[in-house]
Amino acid sequence: MTTLKLTPNPTSVENLQRAPDEILEKCALLDQMVTPAPFIKLKDRTNMAPAIPRKCPFELEQLETGEKESVLLSESTDTDKPRHTVGCTPHECHGALMKKNGFNDVSNSYALSKVVKIQEAKKFLVQLFEETGTYSSKELIERLEQVETDILDKGSYDHTNAELDFGCRLAWRNSGRCIMRKVYTSLEVRDCRNVKNSDDCFAQIVEHLRYAQNAGAIKPVISIFAPKKDM
Repeated sequence: MTTLKLTPNPTSVENLQRAPDEILEKCALLDQMVTPAPFIKLKDRTNMAPAIPRKCPFELEQLETGEKESVLLSESTDTDKPRHTVGCTPHECHGALMKKNGFNDVSNSYALSKVVKIQEAKKFLVQLFEETGTYSSKELIERLEQVETDILDKGSYDHTNAELDFGCRLAWRNSGRCIMRKVYTSLEVRDCRNVKNSDDCFAQIVEHLRYAQNAGAIKPVISIFAPKKDM
């Protein structure tokens, strides 16, 4: 066994003894050079834009209980902020609301036009026809016409049970990074599109966990709820 003995270097000891003053001086100089604007005292933050908005009391309401609470929020935090499709802003999350207006008012550049929606829907239905034979040729033509009419009238269409099953399994099959996608045909689809309130939604989620757990013999299961729409 080899034992190492460390002998202090006299020069290093001397440097350590006079280090505190030098370090403090260098740190003070460094602070002046690199301190970012957010850490500058408020009275000195004239170089920042926009300026910090004035604070004021704001009343928040718990939508479920009706309880109201006064909190301190910026009165202009969300002024001129763009509202997203669910009404959210960078400081307000409306995603959990069951009832909301404006959800379908899509205003971003990623929104698909009705023409593209029709094209995508037709590709999907033709693939369903070719891979499963769910529809006859005549039924396919009738379904294509119905879907096109629905998209032109209201911007969307509702999947049939067969289309929903196929779409879910197709999505799993196309998930390239999923190592279990090879068993996509065994996926069980629970159609929960009739759920209309949060209590029923919670009950279906609990039932999903119970059914999929299957006493330890896990089943591949997906539960599909209705998309949010304007109320």
